[in-house]
Amino acid sequence: MKIEVPRTGYKATVLRERTGGAVRVWSGWAMPQIIEALDRGIHGFNPSAFHRPYVKVVERYLAGDRQRATEIFETTLPYLAWSRQHIDINLHLLKRFCVRKGLFGSAQLRPPFIPWDDYHERYAGELIDRMLSWETLGCGDQQT
Repeated sequence: MKIEVPRTGYKATVLRERTGGAVRVWSGWAMPQIIEALDRGIHGFNPSAFHRPYVKVVERYLAGDRQRATEIFETTLPYLAWSRQHIDINLHLLKRFCVRKGLFGSAQLRPPFIPWDDYHERYAGELIDRMLSWETLGCGDQQT
């Protein structure tokens, strides 16, 4: 079951407890709480186009290295803090990220969406540079 509501972690715990753990629980919007979600036994995540660091978080966590998983996760906090302020900011950013990676030819969104200005563009470009380095370097994870 994929949970995409406020308090995802708590609701996942209740669901798992009430079903005796028989239901596999996924989260669609819990990346900012991924360590808590893993602690609660959430089985899967949907991080969208920017996913490699979160794969490493899950790998380290499942390997029993919660501390390293947390360190990698914390590296991505600037991305999460800025992109999750509004769904349209997230979409604008991820489209531009995919263009920079050569996956998309355009960052155009279908209306309606909130306006995107030069300040957004400048910060998004800086953030995308960091996101690309996090993917390339595995968020500094020297263990992979």
